Amino acid sequence: MKNSWNLGLYDVGLILHAVEAHLCLRDARAELEEILAACERTDAKKVLEIGTFRGATAAAIAMAFPEATVYTVDLPEPETAVFNAQSRSLTGCAIKETGVTNVVQKWMDSKNLAELAQDGPFDFIFVDGDHSEEGVFGDLVRSASLLASTGLMMAHDYTDESDRERPD
Repeated sequence: MKNSWNLGLYDVGLILHAVEAHLCLRDARAELEEILAACERTDAKKVLEIGTFRGATAAAIAMAFPEATVYTVDLPEPETAVFNAQSRSLTGCAIKETGVTNVVQKWMDSKNLAELAQDGPFDFIFVDGDHSEEGVFGDLVRSASLLASTGLMMAHDYTDESDRERPD
């Protein structure tokens, strides 16, 4: 079923099928639809994702908007992450698997987002990196200066430090 917004050559079902093995979204279809709708509302040509993990969200956006450039940022040593630690070889694997070519993967701490000023402004920013309340807040504040005047910013989730596991 096609959505009401234009997704180029793809529909959400096809995109979801291509990246679902790598998604960390609770309700993958609904959340992916919201992310893609936000990109559509901003006519996104430049997108920034903070927190690559396996690269499913970046790949999905790149598939839906092939004329956009999607920047995705993750720690230089992702195996040291507090949440979703994994080897560097797995970080962004969905980008490679889907074969999208409009994704720029950057290895940097989000505390250094100011370094991306020359690549912006960004039409859509998706914050999904450090899942602590402090980390999400910091990423929102630091990325605000990179957002286009008509852009949108969305944060996925955060986990309180007292939670032993990420809550549903």
